[in-house]
Amino acid sequence: MMTTQSLGQVAPELLLDFATGAVSEPVALALATHASLNNEAAADLARLNQVGGALLETEMGSDINESALDALLDRLDDEPALVARPAFDDETKAIIPEPLRGYLPSSLKDLNWRRSTAGVEEADLLVPHGQDNAADGADYRVALLRIEPGREVPQHTHRGQELTVVLDGSYCDAENCFRRGDIEIADGDTDHAPLADAVTGCLCLIVMDAPLKLTGPIGRWLNPFIKY
Repeated sequence: MMTTQSLGQVAPELLLDFATGAVSEPVALALATHASLNNEAAADLARLNQVGGALLETEMGSDINESALDALLDRLDDEPALVARPAFDDETKAIIPEPLRGYLPSSLKDLNWRRSTAGVEEADLLVPHGQDNAADGADYRVALLRIEPGREVPQHTHRGQELTVVLDGSYCDAENCFRRGDIEIADGDTDHAPLADAVTGCLCLIVMDAPLKLTGPIGRWLNPFIKY
């Protein structure tokens, strides 16, 4: 059975982990991007933020004192200064939501796009801060995936987990269709060949902790050459 989530139907446990800061930065980026584009997910997250806040207050409130607060403020003071953002063009500002803009080094048209297969391009984004200290120890890849209208991503499954958030256009596989603001969470139980809309194509944010594994009759022979 395929493991997919769409239209804000992310597992409550994962959203609760996000609300309490228990997920790695790359996963948090995908969920924040999803919630910024999907009203249902935003509402779910708002409710869970209240739950998470109550849990933290119950479990930690009695231990918080002035010295702990001072230590926290000192740690924030030690954070490096934020890098100035580039001046994005109107297309980028219309497509890319606020949580994701800080990870783009330039407007969409100026990114370092590279072709992965026919009609499919990828652009790696800025490495998330502190991902070496991810909660699960995984080494994540964060990138944009651009699929031309009517093009299909080769049949594949996943060696780990991949979160895909649709930023523009849409794509479908044999089971579901995903549109702007939807998220698909795929793992080793997923074996699919996403097909971009014939008119709009598709632009997605992808966050993965392991390379894909091609499963088509030809693609499976190319697996040794896949670069993460």
